Amino acid sequence: MNSNEKEFDYKEETDNDELLFMAEEAEEVAEQPQEKNISWDSAGDIEAGSNWKILVVDDEEDIHTVTHLTLDDFKFSGKPVRILDAYSAAEAYKILSEEPGIAIMLLDVVMETTTAGLELVQQIREELNNHFVRIILRTGQPGYAPEREVVTNYDINDYKSKTELTADKIFTLVSSGLRAYKSLLSLESYRRDLQKKVEAAVESIREKDHIIIRQSRQTAISELIANLSHQWRQPLNTVMALIQDIEFSGQSAELSMEYLEQQSSKAMGIIQEMSETIDDLRYFFEPVEEFDEFEIGEVVNRCVKLLEPALQEEKVRLEITGNLQIKAKGYRNDYAQVILQIINNSRDALQESKTADKWVKININANDEGSLVEIRDNGGGIAIDAIDHVFEPYFTTRFKSPGKGLSLYMCQIVIEKNMGGSLSAGNIENGAMFTIRV
Repeated sequence: MNSNEKEFDYKEETDNDELLFMAEEAEEVAEQPQEKNISWDSAGDIEAGSNWKILVVDDEEDIHTVTHLTLDDFKFSGKPVRILDAYSAAEAYKILSEEPGIAIMLLDVVMETTTAGLELVQQIREELNNHFVRIILRTGQPGYAPEREVVTNYDINDYKSKTELTADKIFTLVSSGLRAYKSLLSLESYRRDLQKKVEAAVESIREKDHIIIRQSRQTAISELIANLSHQWRQPLNTVMALIQDIEFSGQSAELSMEYLEQQSSKAMGIIQEMSETIDDLRYFFEPVEEFDEFEIGEVVNRCVKLLEPALQEEKVRLEITGNLQIKAKGYRNDYAQVILQIINNSRDALQESKTADKWVKININANDEGSLVEIRDNGGGIAIDAIDHVFEPYFTTRFKSPGKGLSLYMCQIVIEKNMGGSLSAGNIENGAMFTIRV
């Protein structure tokens, strides 16, 4: 049989009065034009096969016989059909559970019970979560399943009376059902491809975030080391002066045990303070991964202790107000690095401004959502055209300071994504304000 011949032949071969199909004389039907096959991933009840699967669910043997006679030679898009038979709703449910890729189900309503077919529709859509198979309800007893009620209340794709299903109408019904099924597969294929692309893009963004965070941490380390050098410069000078004084006293024969003990005690005190500074530095970079409750005032004070020498040298006054005992839940060290970064941003702004009385003020309070920390400065504020971009990666208005633009983006990730809070920026009179809510 070639493409110019009929796609299928059907002749009535039985005089059984109970046969519900009204077969017409065989007519020549043009074969459907070849369509380009669409590939899709095998998953769930979607499977790329060499044929179209049609499930016939009916408790009457004659219905199965006539359906086979009508569709055995049927082809759609160059692929033949494979007909599966079920004689009860329970048998159909088992086949649908085990056999993927069923395109069409021709379903009777009245089988084990008067509503067995309708109950099967609900099981297919809700329990099996199968929304691909095209369900064509065909009934010989419409009184048990009024068309309007069934179409309204059940997720079916067509409703036919068995008495109206001639050979031509079966051909049309199956062709349109397979075309709809194929379109669904195409859409599902596109959806999955798009999902893969979105997941790949999200993964790429995550990887970029990790890179940015690592770069930000390296920048933060270099800034803390710079602060440490400021903090150690004066005590080292003092220790050097003590050693020189001991040497001078020895040359002048004024060296005594009491004097040595006194100078040694001073030097040891200074070295102890420097050791504590090392501990403070380790506090910010030790791997604390626990999501735990911490006291905000204690974190802020540690930050200020590290920055204080540099702030004093730059003549920046730092004030802490509010309730320092308020607690927050999150990652303590990450929170501390956010505080450090925002203060350093204020320092940068104050260095560029020519303000005489420079200050940074930190206010700690609570609100209905949790803790509220506001960090203000009088460094002139954020430019209007930049305020909406300060948390974007790689954005910076300080082109002479590479890496600075990374840090606020990292801060937002830490507060919003890792701790479930919020970080915002805005302007106040003659300055900027960053607000942290956790």
